[in-house]
Amino acid sequence: MGVIRGLSTGPLIAGNWAIGTFTILALGSWHICQKRFEDERKQITRVMENMPKRTVKDNSDQPVDPSTTSAL
Repeated sequence: MGVIRGLSTGPLIAGNWAIGTFTILALGSWHICQKRFEDERKQITRVMENMPKRTVKDNSDQPVDPSTTSAL
């Protein structure tokens, strides 16, 4: 857009048009990208909520073998 305006007007006005066009396109692209990320997050949340819950066995009544635990 700045090039087109540069052919018919001065360089200052053409520069303003170029910066304005870039800004509008960049903001539009950013909003579209953020919307897609948000939609993907919502879809992942829905999938995780619909997955069956896994149960963890309670091993608290069994003695702990010290050789299997790692010391830090």
